[in-house]
Amino acid sequence: MQRLSPFTIAEEMLQNADQAGLTRTSAPLGPQTMAAPSPYTDVRAADDAQAYNNNRMMEQNINQNTFTAMQQAGVDGKRSVQKMQLVADNEEYLENSFLQQRLGEVLSMMNAPATLAMGNMPPSEMAAFRTDIATGKAMAMGVNPDLVMNQVNEQRYG
Repeated sequence: MQRLSPFTIAEEMLQNADQAGLTRTSAPLGPQTMAAPSPYTDVRAADDAQAYNNNRMMEQNINQNTFTAMQQAGVDGKRSVQKMQLVADNEEYLENSFLQQRLGEVLSMMNAPATLAMGNMPPSEMAAFRTDIATGKAMAMGVNPDLVMNQVNEQRYG
């Protein structure tokens, strides 16, 4: 028996049922349904492949630009904070250097060599010097120096 139609019975029933939604979303009728041109499978053979590819490339471009812009905004924010911190540190350094200069002038006017030597010490050496004085005084009074240092640190740091 020879077929009158190249379509299968199911394909003919679907076509005759006039269900536009199913026909529209289904594969094209015929034996070459898997080889039909589509922007997803064979871009060269598709009729509307150029518009699809243009939209796809534009979306990729937007996504890539957004991603790099987010990274750059993060870096810019970090550098801005670092710059503001550097400016604040420089201002503090200038204030401290001015203070040290004035302190040196006052100590030189007092004309006391020990006070002048203490005034020229950096803060870390000055703290060690004061600690040594407190330890020596505590030992001279017969008190444990650790107890004295604990009390001094408590008063200093609260």
